[in-house]
Amino acid sequence: MKPMLPILRSNIPENRTYRYEIKYDGYRGILQWTVNEIHLWSRNGKDLLTQFPEIEQALLTLKEEIKMFLPLVIDGELVILENNYKANFNQLQ
Repeated sequence: MKPMLPILRSNIPENRTYRYEIKYDGYRGILQWTVNEIHLWSRNGKDLLTQFPEIEQALLTLKEEIKMFLPLVIDGELVILENNYKANFNQLQ
C-alpha cells in the first residue's frame, strides 16, 4: 500500500460526499497489524516503531478488542497536538 499524499486544489470538489482530513505537521505512517506482528512504516519504508516503541505497547493493550478485525492496514499521521488544530513537530522529533 502506498501512502496517501495531499494534493493542492484551489476549489473544493463539487461532489458533496468527499472526505478530508486536517493536514497536521507530523510523520506519515502506515500501520500493518496481523495476529502475530505489528509494523509501522514511514512513507519511505523506514521502521517507525524503533523511534516510537510506545505506539506498539499501546496497540498491544488493545489486541483483545481488535483481534476480530486483524489483519488491518491503516494509513495515518503521527502527531503531538498542542490543541485540536495545531501539531508540534519539534516535540515529536
